[in-house]
Amino acid sequence: MGMLAIEASGIEKSFGSKKVLNGIDLKIAKGSIHAILGPNGSGKTTLIKILSTLLKPDNGQIRVGGYDIADHPEKVRESISLTGQNASVDEELTGNENLYLFARLLGFSPSEARQRANELMTAFDLKDSGNRLVKTYSGGMRRKLDIAASIVRISDILFLDEPTTGLDPRSRSGLWSFIRTLARKGCTVLLTTQYLEEAEQLADKISVIDEGRVISEGTSDELKSSVGNNILHVHLNGSGQKHMNMALVIPEGYTATVDEKNRKISFPVSGQNQAISILGELRKNDIEITGFNLSRPDLNEVYLSITGRPGRTGDSPDDGSPGTPEDQEVEISVDRLIEHPGPRHKTGFFSNKFMFGWRNLIKIKHIPEQFMDVLITPIMFTFMFTYLFGGALAGSTRAYLQFFIPGILVQTLTFNAMYAGININNDVSKGIFDRFRSMPIWLPAPLTGIFIGDFFRHLISGCIVLLFGYILGFRSEAGIPAYLFSFFIMISFAMSISWVFIIMGLTMRSTSAVMSFGWLILMPLVFMSNIFADPSTMPGWLQTFISYNPLAWQVDAVRGLLGGDPDGKEILTAVGASLGITLLLFPLTVWFYKKER
Repeated sequence: MGMLAIEASGIEKSFGSKKVLNGIDLKIAKGSIHAILGPNGSGKTTLIKILSTLLKPDNGQIRVGGYDIADHPEKVRESISLTGQNASVDEELTGNENLYLFARLLGFSPSEARQRANELMTAFDLKDSGNRLVKTYSGGMRRKLDIAASIVRISDILFLDEPTTGLDPRSRSGLWSFIRTLARKGCTVLLTTQYLEEAEQLADKISVIDEGRVISEGTSDELKSSVGNNILHVHLNGSGQKHMNMALVIPEGYTATVDEKNRKISFPVSGQNQAISILGELRKNDIEITGFNLSRPDLNEVYLSITGRPGRTGDSPDDGSPGTPEDQEVEISVDRLIEHPGPRHKTGFFSNKFMFGWRNLIKIKHIPEQFMDVLITPIMFTFMFTYLFGGALAGSTRAYLQFFIPGILVQTLTFNAMYAGININNDVSKGIFDRFRSMPIWLPAPLTGIFIGDFFRHLISGCIVLLFGYILGFRSEAGIPAYLFSFFIMISFAMSISWVFIIMGLTMRSTSAVMSFGWLILMPLVFMSNIFADPSTMPGWLQTFISYNPLAWQVDAVRGLLGGDPDGKEILTAVGASLGITLLLFPLTVWFYKKER
């Protein structure tokens, strides 16, 4: 019992009315390689997500690394690493930056993290592409980077969900060698696969699952023995379906599997005498045979016998395309990678947040054009409203600028808030969200880290709009403290509104949905406000709406500060609104963040 790395009994999981896992039992020895073999939809990925704490089972008892996953999920995360079904790396960072990020999150110092990233990029033949954005990588390169990210720190247990999907044959062979060495060094490896050869080559033990149940389990030899000591392959003359159907029911009492494409029927037999008996019965019934052979069963025949479906064989990548020159053999210096000292310190509470903030700042550096989305609209509005409507609304363009610039600043930073939801939605859809949640870090750290990057995005875009206003003629007698406090009010409100978009990013299926619903929220707040015109000129019902619009409160406070006539009540109302929205939405956001998906 003490030698088990994973012990589970009666795992059940349903999504709505569909039962995905229906009583899974597992016992996996420490330092072994255990393969979960099954067709698409059999429950392999759901099982991995439960074992790695990403999903909660409906029923069942599970211990991973000696810890109950329900009582001590944080201890489980300290002992595992996960490679998901899809390459879960950040496409808007370089390969080096991805591995540096994961190393720092796991407690490596900056110098140790750079060294570890360099070792892994070299080992997986990615060093020459280390400074390229991952979105420019081929599928095989992304998968290799994804696997490298899983072994930044050598954990006690490694979960690999179809790890060789997308790899060319040489890279696959190199990865197999690495996995074997990991197990010899004491790491427990649980991998899911559809490739029969992969399970046979790697696994000490294989569990075949279908429709949420373990339908067979054992070593490769034990599974082969379960369908008979030998297989009799009978080749028919191809005279029609009726001929094949006749062959299948003769002799009675025997089971057989059919390969209609190749006109072949396979019978499990105990030996030569039984094979001769079957051939004799076929001959008696005028079944014409063009050939036959007797052989030991292979794993594909076992899989077909157990599940009724053929398994995947062969070495080619899933997409059927040959490996590109960049996807060639992985030359892994195994001992050096495994024996690399781990992080000397546990990851810090604040360092996680700063690393997620660093991540967002680096993405701004790589994709500065993202500012265009949020700056074009306010600059266009400023120019258009000032010169087309300014004279009519305020008597002169200069007077209108004095009124308009504080409002358009608030609008710009509020529009910026949508990026928080877009970024978190990208993380969820790309799978990197699951990788973060399986790591031994404070769970909400990715959320709070977002705001460090957002702070600089708000600051930069606000300064650009203010500069444009000065170019057009805006002037303020307010001193530096008034400007600083104005930016504090605007950024605080933008960050409070960000929680709305983060919830949308966590619950909606695509970034386009986040943007569409986001504009539905923002447009009434912006255009039914005091940004563009004095509410006193508007209908009574609209004035009532504006009086309860929290965005309008921010505009009033900023307009007073930049106009040199600050109103304490307006400032307290604006700051209080931001604080109230945050206190209301932060716990709700964390609930959605932890909610399984």
